[in-house]
Amino acid sequence: MESLQARAATWTTTPRAASIMGENRLNAMVDQGERLGPGWRHMEEWGSWTDGSYVRLDLRIDPTAAALAIRVNGNTNIAGVTGNRLVRVTANGQGMGQFVLPIEEPRFQMAFVLPAPESGVRESLILEFMIDNPTPYRLDDGTVADARLLGLGVHTIDIEQL
Repeated sequence: MESLQARAATWTTTPRAASIMGENRLNAMVDQGERLGPGWRHMEEWGSWTDGSYVRLDLRIDPTAAALAIRVNGNTNIAGVTGNRLVRVTANGQGMGQFVLPIEEPRFQMAFVLPAPESGVRESLILEFMIDNPTPYRLDDGTVADARLLGLGVHTIDIEQL
């Protein structure tokens, strides 16, 4: 059986423009109601939820030969769920780490550095998130109020040249 990542590599997406000079609000990248790409829900006023265990974001950036400091900021789905969110992140195919996000502290920041390219410049940034335990939104009594498999609610992605 073909892996999810192998199938995802064949998905076509529209690269979204992003600044390498600081904060990028997700809700400024697409119109409300549109999707950023594979694994994303529709854009809301505050940002976008991931839906499922794999999500990808293709960004178009100004050409740079520098290393990039990247910070992903958002919140986790906490209703009806306890424990941690386990998220593995890649940037341009390179492993950036595994992040444990405590659900009891719903705000998160995943920070990592993408090394400079070995030669030339980069004009794109592909971020992939593998979420081990996305869950539906539940009411206090355990009733499923939203069956989407929510993992991360992402507000901003900060990118800076080093």
